[in-house]
Amino acid sequence: MVCHHIKPLYYSRYGDDFLVFGQNQAELLKWREEMISYLANKLGLKVNPKSDFVLPVRRGIRFLGSWLYPNGRKLQNRNRRRAQERLNRANQSSYRGLIEKNENQKHLRIFDWQTLIMLGENDGD
Repeated sequence: MVCHHIKPLYYSRYGDDFLVFGQNQAELLKWREEMISYLANKLGLKVNPKSDFVLPVRRGIRFLGSWLYPNGRKLQNRNRRRAQERLNRANQSSYRGLIEKNENQKHLRIFDWQTLIMLGENDGD
């Protein structure tokens, strides 16, 4: 419905969570009413008021464990810490991909150093 009928500037969805990006607030408010109506009348779903809001992107949007900004994204601090705490030889490449996709070069270098230190400590066993 969103992609074919509303045709927003950008649209992101994961499961039952989604973001819709538009040019101005009036356009977004109109789309919001259409989407709420469609979800209620066609699918029998109700939108959670706590998750239903319109805001400027420049402030950043927290979505699926990341902060999204107009010029990039970054992991929430707790998710970055969790990756560092759970890092081991078996999951190193998976967590590196997560850091690489969501963080800047500084955090990627820090992750790489932590990986080298972790691997060096394990070799001494």
